[in-house]
Amino acid sequence: MIDDSKGTNISRNHSQVLVGVQWTPFKPASNRGFDGRAFALRAGLGGELVDGGEFDGTFGGVAQVSVSWLPAKGEDYEFGVELRGQTSYFAHGLEIGMAVLATVKMK
Repeated sequence: MIDDSKGTNISRNHSQVLVGVQWTPFKPASNRGFDGRAFALRAGLGGELVDGGEFDGTFGGVAQVSVSWLPAKGEDYEFGVELRGQTSYFAHGLEIGMAVLATVKMK
């Protein structure tokens, strides 16, 4: 939600399409259980569309980087946390964001 000068709230949705790479610096210790070395670094580039608010229909470029740690592993899933940062460039200016996420990776 964005607070405008009139004191009302405006909702905006961001839709993204990214293409990127992932690097896993350590070989997985096992397929199941706890793996403390389960780190991954990701980077991506793409496009973003804003839906709603003052900039409805605005399209821009986006760059994203993240570091994830998914130590809990099962036969067909991994679970952990991810720190993600991104920069989006639109005609109205630059937007920078960060997030800490609980992540489930399904295989």
